[in-house]
Amino acid sequence: MNKYIRFFAAAAFIVSAALIVSSCNEDEDKEFTVTFDLNYAGSSGAPPAATVVEGKTVAKPAANPTRTGFTFVGWFKEAAGTNEYDFAAPVTADITLYAKWSQLFVVTFISNEGSTVDAISDVASGATINAPTPPTRAGHTFGGWFKEEALTTAWDFATDVVTGNVTLYAKWNANTYTVTFNSDGGSAVEPETVAHGEKATKPADPTKAGQDFGGWFKEAALTTAWNFATDVVTAATTLYARWRVAVSVTVSTIAGTGAAGFADGVGEEAQFNFPSGIAFDAAGNLYVADGQNHRIRKVTPAGVVSTIAGSTQGFADGAGSEAQFAVPRGGIAFDAAGNLYVADLGNHRIRKITPEGMVSTFADDLPGDPMGLYHPSGIAIDVAGNLYVTSDSRILKITPAGEVSIFAGRTSDAGFTNGVGGSARFYFPDGIAIDAAGNLYVADTWNNRIRKVTPEGVVSTVAGGAQGFVDGAAAEARFNRPEGIAIDAAGNLYVADTNNNRIRKITPEGVVSTIAGSTSGFADGAGTAARFSRPSRIAIDAAGNLYVTDQSNHRIRKIVFE
Repeated sequence: MNKYIRFFAAAAFIVSAALIVSSCNEDEDKEFTVTFDLNYAGSSGAPPAATVVEGKTVAKPAANPTRTGFTFVGWFKEAAGTNEYDFAAPVTADITLYAKWSQLFVVTFISNEGSTVDAISDVASGATINAPTPPTRAGHTFGGWFKEEALTTAWDFATDVVTGNVTLYAKWNANTYTVTFNSDGGSAVEPETVAHGEKATKPADPTKAGQDFGGWFKEAALTTAWNFATDVVTAATTLYARWRVAVSVTVSTIAGTGAAGFADGVGEEAQFNFPSGIAFDAAGNLYVADGQNHRIRKVTPAGVVSTIAGSTQGFADGAGSEAQFAVPRGGIAFDAAGNLYVADLGNHRIRKITPEGMVSTFADDLPGDPMGLYHPSGIAIDVAGNLYVTSDSRILKITPAGEVSIFAGRTSDAGFTNGVGGSARFYFPDGIAIDAAGNLYVADTWNNRIRKVTPEGVVSTVAGGAQGFVDGAAAEARFNRPEGIAIDAAGNLYVADTNNNRIRKITPEGVVSTIAGSTSGFADGAGTAARFSRPSRIAIDAAGNLYVTDQSNHRIRKIVFE
């Protein structure tokens, strides 16, 4: 009996111990793994996985991961980034947390001619930005940043958020200035209000008793003319009127009947047929290239007209009427020895007439050039005896030895370009004159401009632009196929503005005015009351009087200043 009792007691003890062990195993803590997924292959800085006891929390990683061009938003429960993980919540299972990213953007500022404004980089989506220091621009007031290049909608730095790369555009309001006209005792001219960088409007010319208005100038010293076509206003400006003692201009006829024909004689008994080139000798005799009569004529100070060379159209060297020319409607010029040079246009030659009346050919070719001396027109001679001739779209130079070269422009390449030598372009230039310094002045006929060529071959524009008729500052002035040009001792240029039927004057300051002529016709008289019909060339006598070949009126006209 005791034996059985001891057996059951031992069994009970074993079962009890097993229950105790089982109970202890069930009370041990469970552990779970928390994994961090960067959610993008190019990211870096992933935290290591964490082992967390059931019911405990996982520590939020101290360092955020990085991804180029993005900012880290936080750790989320799903890869889609819908629900952000709460690190205060207990861990009850294995978890994978996913990084969520927000793209970074750049805000660029286009200052529209203002000072540079640096771009703002790494702007998170949905963020606002601080306004940068406003840019500056001369003559303008900053008007804010706008969303479109058209400056329609302003950017509101307090409320507008960045959702992509942004370009903002500066708006500017031009400052305005007053342009005042100081007429120096002339009639009043009202001031103008002009925006920065804009041009003032040329007012009507003021008037002053006994004075001729000479244009508006930038300084009281009247040094630089204001050009209403090109000068812009950048500050409050005062322009000063220039005045000259009024000069009366009288136009008369010294030779020619008005009918095309050929007759020697005195004054208006003589006849011409489209006279063109004109020049004075040292004794004050006037010589005329009588184009369609194919002759060179002489007009004495007393008005006696005679023929010194030429006869019927053709080509022949020789004495006086034995010589022949073909439409010598270009220029003529004297050298220091009294030899007369003629642009024999139709014969493509430069002819020379000695004081004794012997005609020879001085130049007839341009070696190596296919056009040679094609249609020579204007002639001028420098102090060294070099001839400068307009031909085609070139200025040729002919030495006293007869050597011909291209001085400016290029063969068969008409156009308009300022430049040096062969880089410059002309468009059928015609009349040519030379000043005491050796500068050439050219009537660039089909470009409707007056050009200047220095002794070094630098070509610039003196006056003119588009075809038309306008007096004023050089660049504002307009001409219409000008052919003839001459320069006086004071540096004033006189231009036969052929298709405008006027004689124009260009001062050394670049002011262009009309001294005689108006519409086409014939009339002697004062200044613009006189009328011409396609005036061609101009010469100036020792007293400063102008002589004009009035081509389609078949007359020689004289302009006197008093």
